[in-house]
Amino acid sequence: MSFKMKKLDRKKKKEKDPNKFHLGNNAGTYLIILGALICVGFVVVILFMTLIGKDSYLQVYNNNRVYPYQDEDHQELIQSPTFYDAKDYKTFDISLKAKSFDTHDAHRADFNLSVCKNDVSPECLPLRYLSNKFEYKIDSTYRLYASICLASDWVGVCNYSSSYSYITKSNFESTLEKTSPKSISVTLKNNEVFPMKTPNWPVPVTINTPDAYLLLAYFTFEKGVETLHFDVIHYTYKEFYVAGVTSPAI
Repeated sequence: MSFKMKKLDRKKKKEKDPNKFHLGNNAGTYLIILGALICVGFVVVILFMTLIGKDSYLQVYNNNRVYPYQDEDHQELIQSPTFYDAKDYKTFDISLKAKSFDTHDAHRADFNLSVCKNDVSPECLPLRYLSNKFEYKIDSTYRLYASICLASDWVGVCNYSSSYSYITKSNFESTLEKTSPKSISVTLKNNEVFPMKTPNWPVPVTINTPDAYLLLAYFTFEKGVETLHFDVIHYTYKEFYVAGVTSPAI
């Protein structure tokens, strides 16, 4: 075979087989398309997980939401309560501080509560709590009744103090600095231990501390009618816990 024939053979071998797939100059385009498809798939998965996660969060929250003083045990007694955040409540001067808060051993919280009138307070009529109802009693020395609920949404915790504690006229008409605080205790009846996690997967919510809801019941005289009020005041843990005083902490 001549040198010229050998050279032609080598040239033919180097030629591309038309039946084979070659990226050639289009390699960059194919890679861009592949990357775009991966990104689109990523977005679809994220959107799907977001929608599923949102529904899961709502379901868990709604299933474990609590309604202090609005449950079946209180609906008959506590009519049309008005809810406030502690920082916004102005009707009375209030001091609510935890003396001890133990959810691990004693499963109990002890509070000191003081309630005094101020310049915007209404005139509170004497009242008594008798036979599961509040009544106007002209000879009573009590001006308000109080109760505390420890509660947490997400984990469905709701515990009440065992009784309604009264605030006497003398303490009510004093000042927060001079009045004698009322001691109120709340027992965690199901021995809940904080921090608590939501009971349903895949919602990773942890509740470190419960909140406190203070109920105040009192009578006023408005437009010739004795009116019974129920104020429910919401306190976060930071608002009633006293660093260096409350012991032991959660």
